[in-house]
Amino acid sequence: MSDIRVLHFGYSINLGGVEMVIKNIALNSHIPCDILVTSQNEVPFEKELIDSGCNIMRIPPRRENPLAYKKNIKKLLVEHPEYKIIHVHLNTASSIEPIVVARALGRKVVVHSHSSNSSFGKLTKVLHTINKRRLNMLSVVKIACSDLAGKFMFVKDYKVIHNGIVVEQYKYCQQYREEIRQQFGLLMEDFVILNVGMLYSIKNQSFLIDVLKDVLKTKPNAKLLLVGEGFDKEKLVARAKSNGVENQVIFVGKCIYVNKLYSVADAFALPSLFEGYPLTLVEAMVSGLKCLVSKNVPYFNSNNLEYLPLEHNLWAEKICGIKTNYHREICDSSQYDVKNMVSKINKLYEILL
Repeated sequence: MSDIRVLHFGYSINLGGVEMVIKNIALNSHIPCDILVTSQNEVPFEKELIDSGCNIMRIPPRRENPLAYKKNIKKLLVEHPEYKIIHVHLNTASSIEPIVVARALGRKVVVHSHSSNSSFGKLTKVLHTINKRRLNMLSVVKIACSDLAGKFMFVKDYKVIHNGIVVEQYKYCQQYREEIRQQFGLLMEDFVILNVGMLYSIKNQSFLIDVLKDVLKTKPNAKLLLVGEGFDKEKLVARAKSNGVENQVIFVGKCIYVNKLYSVADAFALPSLFEGYPLTLVEAMVSGLKCLVSKNVPYFNSNNLEYLPLEHNLWAEKICGIKTNYHREICDSSQYDVKNMVSKINKLYEILL
């Protein structure tokens, strides 16, 4: 094992934006990385990560025993002095035990904010407020995926490093379009609306299901692909049935080949209530898809992108104005390349070391 390694906290069994960021860092950084998880089940891309030389470290989850969780973190770090840098990825500051323990042991810590708000309960919000103050008194390096995410997690002195993707994997491919449409029983003339994200209220997929009902009046061949898993799935299935559109909504679930789905779609819709720096939107833009997003999403400059207020009629009108299988305009994707993100993070690591 190398004398110097980075340990990432924040990787879960869910396949979301944070998991993709950690995976991209681990696979592209020249400084060896390991990942700590709190699930005994296989996590997304586990084999690929292990094959690349990344170790998956496991401890029991915090919810089972918060005190034991803190002790397990300390035990792991004491047993692995090669972890010179602890990179902690957060959506809220409700749990900062890894940061506190790592600093107490004299380890360098990078705190990485990935969200611009919280939809969790009162206790989480109270803990976030308290720990946000504590965070800003600790000697850590603070980075955020966007300025909004920085302000949500920190008071000041944070650096914005935008999330990146492997752009080549998201370019439009006619073969993917034909193969995956056939796999889902979609006709080539069907108009496909795509949403990628956890099935949670903050992602606002219920809004899209309501919009679809209006879209079908003009585009009877429209279909909505919802990619992801989450607590709201049953509610969304019920919503689709109550709107009479259950046959037009496809729940794809967790998908490790989501890059191919952008070629399948004709429109990408992101009506989120808030976002930090949505990788799914970056992926959609790189694929050349027409994108409709809520005004709650951070600003991106793209000819294929339109920001809208959350009004059903307006979204339905805009979606109906998009053609099926149009020419995909290639955007300047260099700024979104994972190499840029990893290069900036590596420089931070090198300064800390």
